[in-house]
Amino acid sequence: MKYSKYLSIFFLMLSLQSCSDFLEQEPGTQTSIDELLQNKTGVLQALTGLYTEVEANVRPDRYAAYADLQGGNIKFAPVATGGSRGQISPAINLQQVYSFEDVALTSNFKSFYDTSYDIINQANLILEFTPALTDATEAEKNQIKAEALAIRAYAHFLLSLVYSQDYKYTPDASHLGIIYSKESIKSGIQYPARKTVAETYTLIINDLQTAIDNYSDASLLSGSCLFFL
Repeated sequence: MKYSKYLSIFFLMLSLQSCSDFLEQEPGTQTSIDELLQNKTGVLQALTGLYTEVEANVRPDRYAAYADLQGGNIKFAPVATGGSRGQISPAINLQQVYSFEDVALTSNFKSFYDTSYDIINQANLILEFTPALTDATEAEKNQIKAEALAIRAYAHFLLSLVYSQDYKYTPDASHLGIIYSKESIKSGIQYPARKTVAETYTLIINDLQTAIDNYSDASLLSGSCLFFL
């Protein structure tokens, strides 16, 4: 009986170890962050996707019309026909902001806020993985770093415009602004402290200056060039 008991325990431990090894696998239908960003091709794919997200975040009416909404420069015409004739119905995506009833949990701008910090997190991941690339030259790494830093600075700037008081709200811009994220979050929830507006703009300028110092004349991403005369 004792022999049988010890044998059962041995096989149980062995099976648990095998299960652990079996479960620690890369997703079959998805590419993990570590797998995607392990080489130059994956990093450039991530950077291309990041540009797409930036464009998509500022294109919708929420951000495009924000300043005019806050300044009272947007008016909605009354309904011309039907049972709601004469009523003024703001666009659903802007209704709460238009009526000055926007609150955090149901904000019209929740998607803009979430996407902006998602963009920042992706930029941070690219910045963290790029130095270890073995198939990229130093010039290529610097170019990737420059573009990711510029995107990070731009996303923080947009967030500051929407979620901070004006820079001159206090004489030294010491009033609280936004969270300035310089490290990636892969899992879990974190609660970093907000920066003052003065600190926020200093960090934005630092990122942009570092980006300028690392930019080269050669682009790593393919795409059409637009010229404005």
